[in-house]
Amino acid sequence: IFKAHAEVTDGPPSSSPTTPLYICTQPDFSFHRRSHHQLIDLSPPAPLDDMVAGCCNLELTFGVSVHRMWKAAACEDHVMYPKIVPEYFASVELIGDGEAGSTKIFRFTPAAKPLSFVKDHVEVLDHASHTLRYKTIEGGYVGLTLKSITFEYRYEALSDDACAVKIKMEYDTLDDRPVGGEEVEKMKEGTARLLKAVESYLIANPGACAQVLC
Repeated sequence: IFKAHAEVTDGPPSSSPTTPLYICTQPDFSFHRRSHHQLIDLSPPAPLDDMVAGCCNLELTFGVSVHRMWKAAACEDHVMYPKIVPEYFASVELIGDGEAGSTKIFRFTPAAKPLSFVKDHVEVLDHASHTLRYKTIEGGYVGLTLKSITFEYRYEALSDDACAVKIKMEYDTLDDRPVGGEEVEKMKEGTARLLKAVESYLIANPGACAQVLC
């Protein structure tokens, strides 16, 4: 927000080619005349919010049935992640029964710096369509570079022993700077590494998540 102050006098126009221009940062919507100075408000309307909305997509395939992958990575991620990737996950707190409406707090080890924790709220956990949707409400990149981010996972069977996971990430940045391509790739790579770790664990342990309970 800025203002331009134009100086006027009661005498004839000055022959000087330079007219003083002053900038101030304090908003003042008044019009007044004092000591031969007139204040004219040229302030542009303030933006409602300085942020940029974005979206990125990722599709991965796994050599594990959709039921096992869904159970391990969507229904029981709060149980499986600390077991499968203990070098990054220190502990997990589940608030609720794990279904839609629950909140999961994942606390990270120092290896995950600059991230220390992430608090996710489960908005959708549809077992019939194998769709998971959750929003990060605290932690992670929220507060660092993002104002908000929501993840949607759709698990689809490719065969009895293979499936695909389609992931959509929708986010708003903290300011008017869009998320760079390198930052987007880091988010994608982190998600892919985590799901690939789940796949490796399930392949190495054929009895794990074999029963369809959710």
